Order: sequence, then structure tokens, then C-alpha cells
Amino acid sequence: MIVVGLSHRSAPVAVRERLAVAPTDLPLRLAELKQRVDAGEMLILSTCNRVEVVAAPSAPGPCSDSELGNRIADALESAAPGVRPHLYLREERSAIEHLFRVACSLDAMVVGEPQILGQLKEAFAAARSAGTIGPWLNRAFEHAFRVAKRVRSETALGAGQVSIPTVAVDLAREIFSELDGHRVVLVGTGEIASLVATRLGRAGARLCVVGRTFERARAVAGAIGAEPRAWDDFPGLLASADIVVSSTSERGHVITPEHVTQIWRQRHGRSLFLVDLAVPRDVDPRLAEMDGVFLYNVDDLSQVADAALADRRHEAEKADAIVAEETESYMRRAHAERITPTLVALREHWRKVLEAELERSLRAEHVPLETGRKEAVQRATLAAVEKLLHAPTERLRAWAKEDRCGDWHTDLLVRAVEELFQLGEPEAAPEKNVKR
Repeated sequence: MIVVGLSHRSAPVAVRERLAVAPTDLPLRLAELKQRVDAGEMLILSTCNRVEVVAAPSAPGPCSDSELGNRIADALESAAPGVRPHLYLREERSAIEHLFRVACSLDAMVVGEPQILGQLKEAFAAARSAGTIGPWLNRAFEHAFRVAKRVRSETALGAGQVSIPTVAVDLAREIFSELDGHRVVLVGTGEIASLVATRLGRAGARLCVVGRTFERARAVAGAIGAEPRAWDDFPGLLASADIVVSSTSERGHVITPEHVTQIWRQRHGRSLFLVDLAVPRDVDPRLAEMDGVFLYNVDDLSQVADAALADRRHEAEKADAIVAEETESYMRRAHAERITPTLVALREHWRKVLEAELERSLRAEHVPLETGRKEAVQRATLAAVEKLLHAPTERLRAWAKEDRCGDWHTDLLVRAVEELFQLGEPEAAPEKNVKR
């Protein structure tokens, strides 16, 4: 398994937004990329903090992971020229550990924030619906979800009120002091943006929701106690808004300096707080240069949150230990499972060889066997196979579990056994009996 992508740790939002995939575009992008790079399995995780491709090759082998990773990196560079220096490639154990860390919110912009697990589950469900999930990714993601559950139950990583929504509300209080009566416009219906708006509403702000689809805006407005408004009403709402929280999947800027300039006189000098949670960004970054406008994007909010996360450091260390333990357990089991079909084939091969040789000898000596004696001989043959192969099988399993060398070590063992004993090749035609 491999992970190719970028995150807030490797790329600023201006780079991340170039690879972002809207939920409605995900099935088509998955199908196109999977076919282009010839992957066996694939999932795309696209959030405001990261865009990652998780994949497994069609035919596992010593070089298949690296080759697939390079093909995916080439495809991403082709889609957004200039992103390659920001991409990371994780393979085998490193990829599994990274997946577990993402699921547990250890690699999140705000460590311990719970939203990423839900986003990961949604990406998994979308890929499964698109038919791009197979046995390797299914096993890895199911295990990742279990690890996240264990971290939540055994640590206090998510305790406390430090998250993107809480940071946004704290900043709003710094600008406006009291939020009671201030007007909040939610542009789009993203989950995190809705959480921000909900918290602002609890602090006394008046909420309205604007969406491309009025039915969706009305549904979200009903859930958070807001007023739904049509998309065409948005420019006029800027004149009365104190706080705008934007999170759409638009490819261009939804809020520009021109929008604000047109309504600025109507605001009579009131401050405007813009929270841009979208990737690609909804708000033109030039607005940050205007007097009276306070603009924060997801990267800005994460920097503010980092200063408040000292209490979670110890819990993060506990979670890291759990991830390391679970990664070791997963890799050992995966390597053992990878060699199991070969060991089963090896036993079957030797059973057939011994039975065929015994049958040939009996026919040559003209020794008939009644049913009872024949079954006894077959049991003895099977017992002989078990004894002959017990030690080699145990040694092969032990070698496969040695994770220090990576997946290629297990693949090499599998190929060596298959080559040595010609497993999977057509059976040789039986020799004709020669009368003596």
C-alpha cells in the first residue's frame, strides 16, 4: 500500500487548493486516476488540510509500490504543474503508520480535532461505492478505524476546547468583544463551517445560510437555527454582515475586493471578519490588505490553535505509542497473510506428488488396495506431508513476519518458494507405466 499527497505540513493552502477534489467530482476523478496509473485499488481523501491518494498495486511485488507511487505523483503533477516538490510518498509500513496517524487526528492541523475521522470514513465509503476498494485497502482502513476508536477510549487526545471552530469564535470575540446581536452569514454548507456558525449562534449571533441550492441551505439553516437565503441574495447580505464564514466547493473566489468595495459605504466603518474554510479558497487573499477587514484561512486558524495545544502534547505521545503498537501488529499479520496462500499451495503440491508416486508404484507392482486400506494410505501420505513441511512452513512464516526489510522481503520469499517448487504451473503429464 502507498500514500501519495500533500497536507498542511508540506504545502500552503495556495498549493493544496490546486489539487482539491469536490465531493461531486470524486467518483469521476477516482475512476480516471485509477485507470491512468493502473492501480489495483484506490481512494482519494480531499479535505481543507490535505489531498492524498491511497492505493495498492494490481500485482504486489518488490518494485510495484514505488512504481505506482511515481505514476501517481506524475499524474498529480500533470493535473497541477508545480505541486511535485510538495508531494510525499509513503510506502508499506510508513504508509500504514501514516494512515493510522491521520485517522487518530495526530496529523491533523489541530491535533485531536475529531472531524478528520468522519472525513476519512466518507472518503472510504465513496471509494467503495465507486468500486475502487479491494481486500488490501479494506483491511487497512477497517484497522485504521479501530485504532482511532482505541485512541479515543484510552487517551484524552480530543479533550478540551481547541479546534478550528473554537479558535474562529475566540477570534471573533477579540474583534467584536460581545457577539450578541451580530450578524453571521454562512456561505456554503460544509461541516466545519456549520460548526463555526453554530458556535457563533450559541454566543448570541444572528445566523443566515446561503447556498447554491436553496433546499440544502434551508436544511442546514433548520439544523443550526438560522435563516435560509438564496444564493443571489449574498452580495447584498455583505452590507449588513459582521462575520462571514465561507466553505463552498467553488473553483473561483466567491468573495472579492470588488464585492466589499461596492458595499463598504453602507457599512459605516464597521469591521468585517471573514473566515475562509474552503480549499480552494473562497475569499480573495487581497482582502486581507483592506482596512477594517480581518481575514483568516485554515492555515491562519491552525497557527492560532497551535499555541493552545500544550496540554494535548502528553496525550499525543500516548496516542503515538498506540499507533506504533498497532502498526507493528498490522504489518506482522499482513506479512503472514501474504505468504499463507503460497504455503497452502506448497502443501497441496507435495500431497499430490506423494499420492501420485504411491499410486504409480502400486500399479507397477500390481498391488490392489481395497477402499479402507486406500484411505489409510492417503491419511498416512497427508501426515507425511505435514511432518515434512512443518519446519519449513514455520520458518517461512517467521521470516515473513520480520518487518525490518519491508513488503519486498515477503514478496521475495513467496516468489522463491513458487519458483523452487513450480507452484501454479501446469502439472506435468503422468509417466506411462512401463512393463518390466
